[in-house]
Amino acid sequence: MLLKWIAHTWASSNLRKEEARTQRLLSQYDSEKAASDRRIAARKSDYQRKIKERQEMRNSELEEYIQFMNSRLQAASNYMPKLDQFQTFTFTCVDSWMKVDLIQQEIDIYKKKIEAIFTTIGLIDAYISELTKLSQRQGRHVWREMTSTRPLTVSNTYVDKTKRNVDRGSKLSNDEFRNELKRLQSHREALYKEAKELIDQRKGLHFSKDEVELVHNANKQTLETMYNEYSDQWKEILKGFESYYANTKTEHDYVNQWMSPLKDGGTLKEITVVINTSHEIIKCAQEKYDLIKDDFESYREIIKNARNSNDYPSNYSTIKANYDKLLPIAKDRGALMASRGFLYGRRDELRGYIDKLKRLHPDEVLDTLYALLSEEREVNTWQAFGINTYKQRVAYRDKQKGVQRAAN
Repeated sequence: MLLKWIAHTWASSNLRKEEARTQRLLSQYDSEKAASDRRIAARKSDYQRKIKERQEMRNSELEEYIQFMNSRLQAASNYMPKLDQFQTFTFTCVDSWMKVDLIQQEIDIYKKKIEAIFTTIGLIDAYISELTKLSQRQGRHVWREMTSTRPLTVSNTYVDKTKRNVDRGSKLSNDEFRNELKRLQSHREALYKEAKELIDQRKGLHFSKDEVELVHNANKQTLETMYNEYSDQWKEILKGFESYYANTKTEHDYVNQWMSPLKDGGTLKEITVVINTSHEIIKCAQEKYDLIKDDFESYREIIKNARNSNDYPSNYSTIKANYDKLLPIAKDRGALMASRGFLYGRRDELRGYIDKLKRLHPDEVLDTLYALLSEEREVNTWQAFGINTYKQRVAYRDKQKGVQRAAN
């Protein structure tokens, strides 16, 4: 009986202890659950607050974006009629240039004709000179002079016949020389007369060219004035797009830090410069991260597995402390790369706007016309429009560089 009582008492005592321990555990779990629920509720509330703030910020940004785009579209709408005027006047300029060019082509043809005539005259003069020299070298007059002053001492049928043949041949040869010289001189005079007529006609063309050139130069001056005015207006529209993100705060601390000291607050050009300078900064951060990468990722994996399995190793606190020491290096690298990626996005967005805007620059009108006019022959756009576009200036510089490299 005693043993039975002892066993019962011991069992009852252990049961009460187990029940008490179970109640403590249940109470602990309830407390943990309540704490977890509070944390989840707090986190949910925090997420809701952040989402609401982000949504409000996004709505504000969207509203600003719409207002900005409307203002740019309005500016572009006001600009388009002027661009149409510019394009229309380029046709006026092309028409006056074609008149100048047509007369110049006629002048060039007259020049070639005159040069051909004077080349022929030069050949005739050379022929006359050689013919004169040849006649002077001939001894055709010597025989006649000698036989007229000194009669032949021998006379017979053969000698008399030979003398008559020589006299007749000498006279005929001399007449042929004179006739040829007269014919050449007459032809030369006719050519001189024709050349004079062509020169007079060419002078008339020069007068006509001067008249149409005055009109064309006035058209070029007007076109240049329009080009400069509309290019300035285009640049103002462009400037609005380039500086769209200037002086705006972001959620990236590094972006705000990089943008704040900039002169214009973060235009497209400044963003591009910042991206280029960030490469070296990120390279240094990457090198630092590479030194701790293996340890950091190992610590992170151990912590992740421990939390998932609720099985913490004995040296967990040491691992967590080491992880916390390395975490700022990893976070800094991540923040830098995220900031650069953010700037890449802004840069590409602004470039997209500007690429579309480039189609509205007056250069596009002139380059299109230049391509049409150059289909048959090369055209000097400076003579045609009095303007060299950016594309043409770049092509000229590249050509000059090629010439310099070839010379070196």
